[in-house]
Amino acid sequence: CVYDMFPAGFVGVSGLGCWRLGEQGQSCADVCSDIGLVDLENIRARASATPVIDCLVEQLGLEFRHEIRDEVNVICEGAYLLATVIERWHCYPYFTPFAFPTIFRAPCMCFPSPPPPVPPSPLPPSIPPPSSPPASPPSPDPPPSPPPPSPPPSPPPPSP
Repeated sequence: CVYDMFPAGFVGVSGLGCWRLGEQGQSCADVCSDIGLVDLENIRARASATPVIDCLVEQLGLEFRHEIRDEVNVICEGAYLLATVIERWHCYPYFTPFAFPTIFRAPCMCFPSPPPPVPPSPLPPSIPPPSSPPASPPSPDPPPSPPPPSPPPSPPPPSP
């Protein structure tokens, strides 16, 4: 579970995207700020995945117990929800991530589901880090200009 590379309240689950557990009765449209930003396909396919549930349970600070979930790792065509009163996860076929009773909390995935940032790769030790090009030496003074040409000789005076 990764927390520090995602927006507040979201948890990254390795290979399964970025998830947030809505508050009681809060739909995924509210969690994602708009119904068009809800990744419904991934919610149905992955909300019951053991790693997703484990990370959300960890984020809530609940005790890890396998008996608190059933129908894990299945595609849930309704809504896979946490019943908060009994702390139990279950697929409810007649609810959706957009509409369910207020005693439930829904795991939500929003578009875009940001991947964790890729850390910069270190340079191998055999390759020195790039440096700025050396400063070019100052250019020498240009050679002096040649003196201006002498004026042509004057023509001789006319003869009488």
